[in-house]
Amino acid sequence: MARRKRSTRKKVVPPKRAPGRKVRPAPPPLPKPAGRVRCVVNGKPVDEACDSATRLLAFLRERLGLGSVREGCARGECGACTVLVDGRVVPACLMLACQANGTEITTVEGLAEAERLHVVQTSLLDESESSCGFCVPGLLLSAKALVDGNPSPSSEEIRLQLAGHLCPTTSCAAVERAVLRATRDVYGHAGDTRWSHRQRK
Repeated sequence: MARRKRSTRKKVVPPKRAPGRKVRPAPPPLPKPAGRVRCVVNGKPVDEACDSATRLLAFLRERLGLGSVREGCARGECGACTVLVDGRVVPACLMLACQANGTEITTVEGLAEAERLHVVQTSLLDESESSCGFCVPGLLLSAKALVDGNPSPSSEEIRLQLAGHLCPTTSCAAVERAVLRATRDVYGHAGDTRWSHRQRK
């Protein structure tokens, strides 16, 4: 019978611990530097303490109680957390609260004036069909930004503006009609003259 070769591998022996010696626990996480957020939200000045890692979404929803700012995908793809920062459409889930210093932020709660709905809100109420409402605040703010910055939007421009909103229950055609209706009410014309009533049926 052939002799079995002895293995040349060395056994790994764990280091011996001194008797009674305890394993040192992991150090606690470093504290997040605290700061203050000073901005204007829906026309009201805000001055709140906030750490550097807080997202604008959490700041508006949890600290200021603005429930219309909703979290959907948390990646800036669904549009549910859309707000206006200095008039620009911004996903609040991708912006830090500290980045909002010195800005003016608008949420749906700030659209109505003296209990009178904004023209975009009334237009969508008149034109839209039944929906769950989860995505409507973001749609309204994107539509407002378009109406404010474009007195005569085309159908293509409206679709491009609303492309970042994933809403399975609100009709895209209804939102397009609402934007055109709001444009007519604000500027006195119906926006894109190529829009046909046949698309509404």
